[in-house]
Amino acid sequence: MDEPIIDGNCGELCGFHCCRSHEGAATLGMYLLPQEYESVQRQLNVEYEVHSSYDYEILGAKKLFYIFCNNNSGCLREYRPIQCRTYPLEPHLINGQLKMIIEKEQLHLCPLIEKKDIWREEYIKGIYSGWRLLLTIEPIRRHIEAISRNRNDILCFIEDVEKN
Repeated sequence: MDEPIIDGNCGELCGFHCCRSHEGAATLGMYLLPQEYESVQRQLNVEYEVHSSYDYEILGAKKLFYIFCNNNSGCLREYRPIQCRTYPLEPHLINGQLKMIIEKEQLHLCPLIEKKDIWREEYIKGIYSGWRLLLTIEPIRRHIEAISRNRNDILCFIEDVEKN
């Protein structure tokens, strides 16, 4: 999951639009996967909230860490959360089979969605490989299964290049 989507830093195409807060907007943040904070992000001393399924609509988990993105010049790329590494692709399970998708409704429309022809094949292979491994972790699998059941705004599917 460390393979970049394109040659170079994709954030430079849009001024790190999805990686920072914007003037007049709420502080930007994102949910981490189950167990991601404890295993990776805790050491970074990032600002976060713990959201419980009692107070928020959280699918497939009782609580999730919500971290805030405060770096206006881009991110610490080696510590990016998994969803940042795989964006704009998201995992989706259909009858237990992994598919990578792009959702129609997005807070930040990535300019690369319209430029799939410049995506690196290694990126797609790495995303599929990484998610296959992550889905062996039961809390992550439950979370992705729940999101997949409730998703209805798929823009397109990105096929696994290993299977083509």
